[in-house]
Amino acid sequence: VLMRAPLLALLALAGAFGLSACATTPMVEPVASMDTLQALQTSGLAPIRVGAFKPDAALPPGKDRSINSRASTIKPPTGKSFAAYLGQTLEAELKGAGKLDAASPLEVTGFLTESTLDSAGFVTANGALAARFVVTRGGAVVYDKVLRVEATWDSNFIGAIAIPAAINNYNALYPKLARALLQDPDFVAATKG
Repeated sequence: VLMRAPLLALLALAGAFGLSACATTPMVEPVASMDTLQALQTSGLAPIRVGAFKPDAALPPGKDRSINSRASTIKPPTGKSFAAYLGQTLEAELKGAGKLDAASPLEVTGFLTESTLDSAGFVTANGALAARFVVTRGGAVVYDKVLRVEATWDSNFIGAIAIPAAINNYNALYPKLARALLQDPDFVAATKG
């Protein structure tokens, strides 16, 4: 009987960790980041419009709609895909810097090629995001390149700690990839006014 009390306490604790981990979490709507705004102020980038962002044909099915962090599922905002979310993030960054123009002859479109999150480890976790960006000027392609960003962060045995860290770090990959595009010398050269 005395042995059952610690066992029951351990099971209750494990159950609490499990319940805190089983959830679906939508990502937050993107906003312009200060790092990107500062980078764009001196870039000489001409105003540009954001076109369609879609999953690449090589992206495994379902990777554009949800991603798992242990027992928790991360989803893009309602009605969106991760590819569309990347386009929305880029749009927010450009708008915040005054570089978004729906009438511009320059248009950027994209294809999400990679979306990964590994938070199963108890020491570290990692994620990566990649996309092929295409810029056209008056219909002619002036830029076509795949860019990739990744992140590694401290993880934890406790899901209630590890899962929010995974969500925050995965979410941060989107502005990081947008910034990688906007600071890419080839992109800047192709889009200067």
